[in-house]
Amino acid sequence: MNSLNFEDYLAIVGFVIFLNWGIATIVFRKISVTHLDNELLKEGFGPAEWDKGFGTRIMTYALVIVKKEVKSTPIVDKNAVKRHARAKDIKLAWYYNISSAIFFISIFSIYFLIG
Repeated sequence: MNSLNFEDYLAIVGFVIFLNWGIATIVFRKISVTHLDNELLKEGFGPAEWDKGFGTRIMTYALVIVKKEVKSTPIVDKNAVKRHARAKDIKLAWYYNISSAIFFISIFSIYFLIG
């Protein structure tokens, strides 16, 4: 029986972290971003035309929701996003941001460890 080496463990951990980040992205997009887009559309703030398919507003919504003080952003109306964010949107935004941070830190770490 072959034992796993260090690179195998890194690959397994990296895959699990990637899977977690993917789930966080999909869940936040389907639940929170859809809700916020609908609510903002009712107020006349539609998603930017250039953001169709690119997804910059997903990251922006998540950051606006979790940060206490947010500087003005041209992508979304920060006050409207905070006003329409529900409790589960706040939890999902935290989950998405933490998962993203862990994913990117681990990817850079694995890259420099394996080199």
